[in-house]
Amino acid sequence: MSNRMYYSSEAEARARRERVLLAAVSALVGAVVGAILGVVLTVLLSPLRSEDTFSNIADAASDTVEGGRHATSKAIDTLQKNVEDLRNRLEKLIKD
Repeated sequence: MSNRMYYSSEAEARARRERVLLAAVSALVGAVVGAILGVVLTVLLSPLRSEDTFSNIADAASDTVEGGRHATSKAIDTLQKNVEDLRNRLEKLIKD
């Protein structure tokens, strides 16, 4: 998509924001689906007692939430960098 032609820097910035948002939402959906599948498979296939199984599920859920936080934080950092880059470009265009 980097070779795409935009008619304004605003359109380019909007497209960039949409790509970052799509990546963040995709990561979140993937984490949720993975967590659900993990829980279902763990409960169905576990040779452990139910208390141990649920403890393992709680640990896995905690790890998943932490991974989601990390992915969200990374997406926000990327978005902030893109906004800063756009601001610098606009300031340069205004000065020129």
